Amino acid sequence: MKFHILNSLIDGPYGGGNQFLKALKKELENQNAYSDTHQAADCLIANVNPTAIPELINKIANNQKPVIARIDGPISLVRGKDKYIDYLIKEFITLYADGIVFQSKWSKKENEKIFNITHQNSTIISNAADSRIFFPSNNHHSNHKIKIITTSWSGNPRKGFQIYQYLDNNLDFSKYDMTFVGNTTVDFKNIKIIKPLHSNELANILRQHDMYITASKNDPCSNSLIEALSCGLPAIALNSGGHPELIGSQGELFKGQKDILEIINRVSKNLDKNIYKKADHSIQKVSQDYLSFANQTTKQKHLTPPKLVQKKLLLKYRLYQLSKIFL
Repeated sequence: MKFHILNSLIDGPYGGGNQFLKALKKELENQNAYSDTHQAADCLIANVNPTAIPELINKIANNQKPVIARIDGPISLVRGKDKYIDYLIKEFITLYADGIVFQSKWSKKENEKIFNITHQNSTIISNAADSRIFFPSNNHHSNHKIKIITTSWSGNPRKGFQIYQYLDNNLDFSKYDMTFVGNTTVDFKNIKIIKPLHSNELANILRQHDMYITASKNDPCSNSLIEALSCGLPAIALNSGGHPELIGSQGELFKGQKDILEIINRVSKNLDKNIYKKADHSIQKVSQDYLSFANQTTKQKHLTPPKLVQKKLLLKYRLYQLSKIFL
């Protein structure tokens, strides 16, 4: 069984889906389960995100290979807008998908409930980080100031910036240091800002910290959180989206401004007690889960939709993009 990922992957710092797919591709190559061309592959992976739809339609146009659609969101819950994108994703799946991979139970439930995105062939497989890059440090917390870190590729306010601003104003910076790595339009007074980093640099920075915080809302399967967990950091996460599924016993959940300082203090007191057990987010296991699911998916005959139907979906996407420009 050989896969081919239809999406163009970007080197360097980028969004979580791109980073996960690079790690998955590398692991599949290590297992001799990846093809550089779709012609030599047994199964195709389509990461159905808002910007990829035209590329995916063009690449699948004359394809006869089974397609596994990996979907995010719902996008409108993550962004707080753009419901039409979710309807386009639903139409894409109806036309092309031989199976769906949801990234979390939460994402599956919300996609089904709000947009009726379902498939007779579906599964839940979370993301994972490249274990050759994101791994725990052998160093343990000492008596220095406790170092907190948060990361986000997206500068969307729903990625938790209201909470980070609250911490910037209310965290005890005589006891804590806090660093933000990524893109932000917020000017912090006390929190140190570092621009987006390549994975190796980011992993090194993560290992220099004591705990991780994410306040992103309705995040289905945060790759940033997984990278921090993979580096062995106890995490504090907003009780929203797929965070509870990912964090397991490797941290604590908070509800908002009312309890986050209390949770930070609680975790900081337990750093040396070894009570936060490392969550299992192995890229090796995830790749095996994809292979197992593909073996089920490829048993069914793949049908490519008529060209006119494909062009209609592409036109809908183009019109949506134009409407965004002129609104």
